[in-house]
Amino acid sequence: MGEGTGESMYGGVICYRKGAAAGTGSNVRSRPPEAADAEALAALFAEFSIQADPSEFECLAPKPGKQKFHLFKPKLEPREKVAA
Repeated sequence: MGEGTGESMYGGVICYRKGAAAGTGSNVRSRPPEAADAEALAALFAEFSIQADPSEFECLAPKPGKQKFHLFKPKLEPREKVAA
């Protein structure tokens, strides 16, 4: 993984082999795989005959509360019709 991996990430996880991170984005954190992550990795490894163990992996996940979104409603005004 290169510098800035996961930058601007606001959902999901990125699983990677321990020690493979050259750098990460500022709004993500590294954590061990949760049970669902480990199950998904094991299924993926089995499906594609990959010799790996989910315990060899870590996950990047967004830091909680880091992303702040502001939803807005644009003010729409009717336009004059243009003659063709």
